[in-house]
Amino acid sequence: MCGSSIARSVSMTNSSTINHDDILKTSLNHSLDELTHYKKSGESSMYEQLVPTTNTGNWTIETSNRQLVRAFYNSVFLASLNTPIEWTGDYASCKPGTTSSKFKNSVLTRVNYFRAMVGVPANITLDPALSAKAQQAAFMMSRNKTLSHYPPNTWNCYTTDGHEAASKSNLSLGNYGWNAIASQMRDNGPNNTTVGHRRWIILPQLQKIGTGDVPSGSGNSTANALWVFDGNSHSERPTTRDHFVAWPTKGFNPYQVVPARWSFSYPNADFSNTTVTMSQNGSDVPVTVETLVNNLGENTIVWRPHDKEASGTWPQPDNDSRYTVSISNVMINGTYQDFEYPVTVFDPATGLSGEEKAIISGDATPNAGVATSYIFNTTAIAENYLLRIMEIADANKTHDAEDKGASIVDGTGDNYSLISSSSGVNGSSVYLLAPSLTTQYVELPETYVIAPNSEISFESKLGYAFPNQTAAMQISTDDGTSWSNIYSISGVSSDFTPLETSFSQHTASLSKYEGKLAKFRASFLASGRRYDSTSAIVSFLIDNIQVSNAKEVTVDSVQNIGDSTTFSLTPERGKNYALSVSGMPWDGYPGMEWWPLLYVSTAQSNEAPTATNNSDSALRQRNPNTKITF
Repeated sequence: MCGSSIARSVSMTNSSTINHDDILKTSLNHSLDELTHYKKSGESSMYEQLVPTTNTGNWTIETSNRQLVRAFYNSVFLASLNTPIEWTGDYASCKPGTTSSKFKNSVLTRVNYFRAMVGVPANITLDPALSAKAQQAAFMMSRNKTLSHYPPNTWNCYTTDGHEAASKSNLSLGNYGWNAIASQMRDNGPNNTTVGHRRWIILPQLQKIGTGDVPSGSGNSTANALWVFDGNSHSERPTTRDHFVAWPTKGFNPYQVVPARWSFSYPNADFSNTTVTMSQNGSDVPVTVETLVNNLGENTIVWRPHDKEASGTWPQPDNDSRYTVSISNVMINGTYQDFEYPVTVFDPATGLSGEEKAIISGDATPNAGVATSYIFNTTAIAENYLLRIMEIADANKTHDAEDKGASIVDGTGDNYSLISSSSGVNGSSVYLLAPSLTTQYVELPETYVIAPNSEISFESKLGYAFPNQTAAMQISTDDGTSWSNIYSISGVSSDFTPLETSFSQHTASLSKYEGKLAKFRASFLASGRRYDSTSAIVSFLIDNIQVSNAKEVTVDSVQNIGDSTTFSLTPERGKNYALSVSGMPWDGYPGMEWWPLLYVSTAQSNEAPTATNNSDSALRQRNPNTKITF
């Protein structure tokens, strides 16, 4: 049950003179790969995504519904990412401590997310006694910097409860919490060909778990122990959505959770003579079947499509990738049976035109000071709704580093400054994003309303970088939950070759996002090998970021209006508004993306939402003179 993900690092002192042999770094850390395109813990956002204490599971997901699976990922899966661990332990005194109840709930939610996706009961609960013992096991793994299901009593900070938990838990070193659960479901690495961690997490009979989690510090690694032996593995098998249990599941799967190793489980099945074949859009896909091993949860066959190496995550698809999986000659109760099911890998940041939406209707040019009623249609995917009322004005800001970062969101590490004294394009400062295994970013604070002729422009320079290091300008149309590249550039294969020696001007059309609410950021990420320095010569430098021919949200109000589908607005004279609603499929979790905007203008201001050159000062609070009722 060991799942190790250990980052190897080489430290150095940052200086103006760089020794290339010192700054070259190879690192393997799979615990953070789900954050490549998504928010990391601590990022600012208009809406905090935290797991509600009253809703951590008991979900049923129809995975043939792309929009539902997409919303489930964006609302429930990602909600764990902002939860602080609040660890109370101490390495020096061998105190394992504990973590916050919210953090434990975020781990529980991640377990139930995967179970709901595969179609087994997603009503797992946390057992405090098991968590207390698992905490000791995780602490022992962290303190001794290795994994063992049977740690000897000579270990540092050894306890008998920790020893017991180690023998009954999935173990991870190099990650903790929800990341550990995602890593255990991937089951990468040469020692996990049987996907044993995954098989215990999605065992239909599982009813309760315990989780122990320890952060890094004082030379100790992050660690997790997930207690999965709850004594129910031989109890009666509950009803499942499909009698088999497959991962990735039948139907739609966000690419971020798709592993290199695929699996198919069936109770008491004999896979000795089984063959696995796959096709993608009618073309055969090569597969490599792993060695069969039983007695780890339900009997399971494991294979790698495309002969992929069991490392990292599934690549982001440009379009939905549909596979057909065929499992032949499975011996069940003395009879051979065949199975076939579809698997579609998709990007949950991308919606399709046929998705269900709530659309607001009402007067687009109401009289100022008069309450005006609006209505929108109900949707089957959501029971409750969020209402968003925005005042909008022309966008004309240019973000550079000359204000020392006062007007932007700093998403960089604590070991360096976002503002660099390297020469910028039109001043002495520039935004600097250094190489890191977590996304480094600088985010514009504004939300923009995109018009057909909107553009974003910026100037940038990427220094020494490897092919797995990618610098990008990104857009988010869901308030910073997910990000897509507008522009990207990666390093080159040859060592110590600067990619760009001077700043380049970039301009990108935003026409494909017409009518969307958008946020923007520049980002830099290494998925493995990287230069381990914060010097400008190995960093991504950005300057003069400007969104033009667009509207900027100057006053923003969001309200939970429950299941109501009507509201009224009393607009002010001379104001322009944008109105939208969002569905909330799961109680307590963030809503879906904002549905189509209705533009409202009062007398003396009937312009369409295309930009001119004037802008009101940006306000980040609700205007008290605008009245909203529902």
